[in-house]
Amino acid sequence: MSDEDKPGERLINELLETRQKLGAMEDRCRRAEDELRKLDKLLKGVADSTKRLLAADNNILAITDALAILGEAVNVDRVYIFEHHLHPVTGKKVVSQRFEWSRDSVEPQIDNPYLQNASYDAQGMARWYEVFSAGGSISGPVKEFPMAERELLERQEIVSLLAVPVIVDDKYWGFIGFDDCRSERRWSKNEESILTAVAASFGGALERRRAEEALHLSEERFYKAFNFSPTLMTISTFEGRFIDVNDSFLRFTGYRREEVLGHTIFELDTLAKPEEGDRIIRMLREQGRINNMETCFRAKTGEVRVGLFSGEIISIAGQRCILGIINDITERKKVEGEMVRLDRLHLVGEMAACIGHEIRNPITAVRGFLQLLKRNNKDDKSKEYFSIMIEELDRANSIIKEFLSLARDKAVELKTRNLNSIIKSLSPILAADAMNMNKSVEIELGEIPDLLMDEKEIRQLILNLVRNGLEAMSSGGSLTVRTYTDDQEVVLSLRDQGSGIEPDILEKIGTPFFTTKDNGTGLGLAVCYGIAARHKAAIKVDTCATGTTFYVRFRREGERVVKCP
Repeated sequence: MSDEDKPGERLINELLETRQKLGAMEDRCRRAEDELRKLDKLLKGVADSTKRLLAADNNILAITDALAILGEAVNVDRVYIFEHHLHPVTGKKVVSQRFEWSRDSVEPQIDNPYLQNASYDAQGMARWYEVFSAGGSISGPVKEFPMAERELLERQEIVSLLAVPVIVDDKYWGFIGFDDCRSERRWSKNEESILTAVAASFGGALERRRAEEALHLSEERFYKAFNFSPTLMTISTFEGRFIDVNDSFLRFTGYRREEVLGHTIFELDTLAKPEEGDRIIRMLREQGRINNMETCFRAKTGEVRVGLFSGEIISIAGQRCILGIINDITERKKVEGEMVRLDRLHLVGEMAACIGHEIRNPITAVRGFLQLLKRNNKDDKSKEYFSIMIEELDRANSIIKEFLSLARDKAVELKTRNLNSIIKSLSPILAADAMNMNKSVEIELGEIPDLLMDEKEIRQLILNLVRNGLEAMSSGGSLTVRTYTDDQEVVLSLRDQGSGIEPDILEKIGTPFFTTKDNGTGLGLAVCYGIAARHKAAIKVDTCATGTTFYVRFRREGERVVKCP
């Protein structure tokens, strides 16, 4: 080649070299544009998935949707979230798959039993725990992974993957994995950084989910404890206005929920003593809580029951409220009162059994000599004094007789008797007593079976109760005596038309020596309770402003039923 051709050759070579450089630059530009498009798609997917996580009310659905958005944006076949936790039995560190999105072309792994409570060591994934705990990520073609890891991954047809840790409260919670089941993909640093940042968003969503689950569980537990509790429970404001009440409260008080909510304890008159409401609120303000304060509350029917009130200040939606708990002890108080009454009754009975005969013997002798002196004495004034002494001795003797009726171990002669027959035999006496007081007795006898009873004691019980009822009424009143059966019991009821019994007096009914009569001994009803106890019967009292009813409830025994005309 001549020297003249050399400049042309150099020019051609320079042009070819420039063309090659331009081609390389175009390739780099195309690759850069592709990377930018992929990055833009990824960033848009990240933005959309984050928006989905923040906007959704249903956290579980939001996480699943966000995984789908990310899967499309990253162009992978499967995206999933594993949770790190301790094995429920062994206590070892394990992971379990919680969420997953996958393309239709690959098999989902969410139901794979090997991915639940999977041990890091047993699955050959010990490296993963160390890397994730340190905040690092794992990526690349599966064929380049350690052999122990490849077996599990290849069974899922994973060709390459990227896994980044999920951090919740600055602690390793688990990881998000991205599977490519088609190509040996290598993940760029930008992709790893962006997806690691996305994992933080999922960490926040998972934390919200955990908080929501804890709140839901707490609310469910409170709801069950509140509504299914056998004790009466209320939530109210410091003004006493009810926010919520449980089913036991409604059942015991007889109100419907809509009748209670929004109203105050003062409007509903639920406290038998309204001043106790102010006292309860004041104590809660000063002390913060109340434990087992005995109080009386009123049902819708007007019935007053006794309860132990406990109160605690709680916060609901930022408002200080009162959680009230009432343990109904009405029946317990009745039993305690009955036990006290029976103890007193037995004590008096034992005293009577010990000293009754010792007193009656000298009284009988004194009475006899007084009668003799009265008969032999001619002085009218002295005879009057003797008569008074004899009457007082007879009165003392009748009291002693009642004493002896209280004896716990008093012998009773139980024979098959019919209560109706005893009442019929007493009806002339009852009518005469009523007529003398300008009152009347109505007798309504139902069909009842025979019972084992001591006729003399039952006659005394009926006479005592009837005379008490007659004395409780004003002139013209009527006393109704009824017999009937109720389930497995025979019931004797006596209803008067008096003005009722005051609550403080009702509590002491049947207590020996307690009486409201000017000349009463306080032993009449005590004797009735003793007779009932010896017949395994129970006496109940129902009283109101229009009258009082005494119920004597006998256990049914025997088969024969007596019909009354």
